[in-house]
Amino acid sequence: MDVKYTTKGPKGKTCADCQFFESTGDGMGKCFGHEVLAAGSCNMFKAGKK
Repeated sequence: MDVKYTTKGPKGKTCADCQFFESTGDGMGKCFGHEVLAAGSCNMFKAGKK
């Protein structure tokens, strides 16, 4: 399955809320080998962080 990323995710389903996201600071992070915005989201979202 291809990752379909968007730069603005819905409340509660942002990259920062996802268990796969690793923050690198300054509102950015890494996910599935890509540099992404913490405020973004994708079709692979899985809740895990609070």
